[in-house]
Amino acid sequence: MSHLRIFVKALEQFLRDYQDRQLSQAINQAVKDAPPDKAEREQLRYIRQHQRRMVEHTW
Repeated sequence: MSHLRIFVKALEQFLRDYQDRQLSQAINQAVKDAPPDKAEREQLRYIRQHQRRMVEHTW
């Protein structure tokens, strides 16, 4: 494989990774301030209960 082809492949991968990061950041920014919906609140409650039980058993 030529040096040019290796460079092109590396650049293509870099651009894909960059676009993925940009998309992730945009999604995170969009939902950052959104309040959790009912399903998320229930899941958070379950996680807190589970964590509380785990901590109680370790002490």
